[in-house]
Amino acid sequence: MRLTVLYLAAAVPFFLTGIMFSVIFARETRRISRLYGADLGGGALACLAVVPLLNWIGGPNTILFASVALSVAAAVWAPSHNGRRVAGALLAAFLMVIAGNLSDRLIDVVYAKGVLRDPAWVEFARWNALSRVEVDRQGEAKAAVIDDDASTYIMNVDPEHWRDTGWGSDLMSAPPALANVLRPHGEFAIIGPGGGVDVLRALATGSPSVTGIEINPIIANTIMRGSTQLTPSIFTSARTFTFT
Repeated sequence: MRLTVLYLAAAVPFFLTGIMFSVIFARETRRISRLYGADLGGGALACLAVVPLLNWIGGPNTILFASVALSVAAAVWAPSHNGRRVAGALLAAFLMVIAGNLSDRLIDVVYAKGVLRDPAWVEFARWNALSRVEVDRQGEAKAAVIDDDASTYIMNVDPEHWRDTGWGSDLMSAPPALANVLRPHGEFAIIGPGGGVDVLRALATGSPSVTGIEINPIIANTIMRGSTQLTPSIFTSARTFTFT
């Protein structure tokens, strides 16, 4: 039932937009080629704009920005002065909501897959075109959570003393540790190092060089490279980090 409601809610804007274009095309049949060309051009501009918008203002604000664009169009094409005033008021309201949402998350992800995301867990959250990345506090540990689904613990342990924490046996008994057991002093390239679990295994078993290949700039720069105080010390111990 919930999935049905979500699909119906997501279909509403497409339904209304379809009606709008149908009415325009029906009334302006003589200029159908120019109108359809403008429609395709607008769609192309939206495709080009969505990536920088997600990077700059995040997911919820990108949706609000679409409302800003429609308000501008309404102000330009309104047939009366009152219509332009209403469109201008809506434009100002949407811009204020976007500004407020940038400084304080007024509109954000609250539920994911039917589960409430408690804001008290979240110490950091940022969007880009790839995903939404959080740093959540889970008891005494912190975890990087991607799209409120995939997660990885953030390792902040000195590799030379990691066995003192009691994590050593747990991490080395996991299946991915087989490579470290077979080649304890080898050099490693880790695709998607996340919070550094695999990096910690490699460094603690004597690897002289670890290369982490991370495609998400938020994880690579903010969490791994020390742009904020969230950076775990494990990443400063590795020799090389690269993201593409």
